[in-house]
Amino acid sequence: MLQQTTPQSRVTSSAHPVAHRSSGPVTTVTTDAAASVVDRTTVHSAGAGDRARPEGRTVRSLAKSDGAAAGRGLEKRMNKKGLLVRTAVGVVGSVMLIGAAGAAIADEVGEGEDVSVNVEITPQEPVGALTMSVASDSTTLTEGDAPAEGVRQFNGLLPTVTVTDDRETVPEGVFWYVTGQSSSFSTVGGDTITADYLGWAPRLLTEAPAGEVAEGPVVDTVIDGGPNGVGLTGEELLAMSLDSSDARPTGSWSANADLFLKTPSTVAPGSYSATLTLTLWEDAS
Repeated sequence: MLQQTTPQSRVTSSAHPVAHRSSGPVTTVTTDAAASVVDRTTVHSAGAGDRARPEGRTVRSLAKSDGAAAGRGLEKRMNKKGLLVRTAVGVVGSVMLIGAAGAAIADEVGEGEDVSVNVEITPQEPVGALTMSVASDSTTLTEGDAPAEGVRQFNGLLPTVTVTDDRETVPEGVFWYVTGQSSSFSTVGGDTITADYLGWAPRLLTEAPAGEVAEGPVVDTVIDGGPNGVGLTGEELLAMSLDSSDARPTGSWSANADLFLKTPSTVAPGSYSATLTLTLWEDAS
């Protein structure tokens, strides 16, 4: 009698991705001209009717002579003041004229200075993502009824795989899909069972009334034979969206699969394990 074996499959998952010139400063100069005010001075001189000093006629003559001289001196001083006032007004006018002309013919002083204005604009991060999760990282196969004479079969269930799409926008013309591929089963002692002896039957768990997502086909084992009797040696389809834009409104899609390992009845007994890798892809149509 053959010893019963309990193969184990370890599940792993992965996701595939799915660049100034400024003018120089302007300086404005304003020239202010202050107004000059000349006070009038009233000069009183002694006349013939003034009271004489004790010295008599000599004093009066001197006074008269001195008054005439004083009058002439005053006239000269006033004429001189008038000249100064006119000269001052002329100077002020010249200053004002030069100031106005200077504003009209101002030249740039020195070389202009450039200021570089920089800004770095980084790409906006996309809102949401297309992701995949697996309910567990391991599963166990147990022996069931023999499908045929000389064949042993071990059955199990692939942990639930969920694809979530919460992207705000989805690129046009793309679709996502999940694939699975297994390594060979092996024991510590070195016995092996190749992956073509492991098959699956995918099952979509989320309803798709409009056919937005579909489950993959059954993959048979090498013992079953036929066109699909290749096992999980290569990337095999678990589930696929026909258009990511159509599948996105639902949010999340779940699927699992019945796993079955078929071996010859002469298989070496032992504790076998393998790694089943699940991958989420998104491609353009």
